[in-house]
Amino acid sequence: MVRSTQIISKAPAFGPVLPLLATSIGQVAGSPLAGRLVGAEGHVATFMLFASRRRAWGVVAEGEGQCR
Repeated sequence: MVRSTQIISKAPAFGPVLPLLATSIGQVAGSPLAGRLVGAEGHVATFMLFASRRRAWGVVAEGEGQCR
């Protein structure tokens, strides 16, 4: 959150809004999807899928120098 003020240097008060908005959108989209997958595949398969997708994203972001 602190670093988000550097993302939009011309409007630092707006900086924290973007990460919070992205988190909210992810929660709104991910919750129903996770619920359906838990019903269809079970808890273990669903959360292994979400964890593997997150790990893959982390590897890609690290390769591009976005992770610190």
